[in-house]
Amino acid sequence: NLQVGGYGIGVLNQTGGTVNAGGWPSIGRYAGSEGVLSISGGVFNQTASENSLIIGEDGRGTLNLSASGVANLANTLRIGNSAGGSGTVNLNGGTLIARRVYRNNPGASGILNFNGGILRAAPNAANDFLGGLSAANVLAGGAVLDSGTNRITVAQDLAGPGGLRKQGRGTITLDGKSYDVAKGAGIYLGPAETATIAANQGAELKLFHLMVRKA
Repeated sequence: NLQVGGYGIGVLNQTGGTVNAGGWPSIGRYAGSEGVLSISGGVFNQTASENSLIIGEDGRGTLNLSASGVANLANTLRIGNSAGGSGTVNLNGGTLIARRVYRNNPGASGILNFNGGILRAAPNAANDFLGGLSAANVLAGGAVLDSGTNRITVAQDLAGPGGLRKQGRGTITLDGKSYDVAKGAGIYLGPAETATIAANQGAELKLFHLMVRKA
C-alpha cells in the first residue's frame, strides 16, 4: 500500500509520468499523521478495483489536483475514512475519475473544493455518485461534473460563488439538495447537452437567466 504521511508528515508531488498504486493507497494514514498528494501533471492510477484511494484515513490528508494532472481511480474516492480522520480534496484543475466520491464515517471530516477541475464518473459508476461529505464548495473557478454515460445522483449540498457545468452523455440528478447560485453563476450545458429542470413537490423553482448559445 502506498502511504503518504504514514506516521509523520509526508508529501508526494507528481508533475508528470505515471504512478500505479495498488492495494489501499492512503494519504494521512494513522492518527497524528499528515499527508499531501499533489498532482499537477501525469497520471496517478489507483489500480485495485475492489479498493479505494483514501484521503484522511485516521490522520489528515489532502489531495491537490491542478493543471493537466489526472487521478484515475479504478474504484472509489473516500474523503475522511474513520472517526477523527480529516480529508480535503482541492480540484483546482486537472481531472479526477472515480466510480464514487463519499465520506466513509460521519465522525470524519470530508471536504471537496471545486475550483476549475473536472470530476468525471468512471464507467459503471455508482448511482449515489457524490454525497455524504461534510461540505462541497463550488469556488470561483466553478465545478465541472462529467457523467460519462452513467446515470448518477449528487445527494450533496453545493455552495459557493462558482457555476456548475455538466458534461457527458449521461444523466446527473441533484437529489433534493441545495445549490445556492451566486449572481453571475449558474448551471451550464455544453454543445449538444440537454437538461430537465423541475422542482420537488411543494418547492419553488426560480429561473433568473437562461442562455442558449448558437452553435
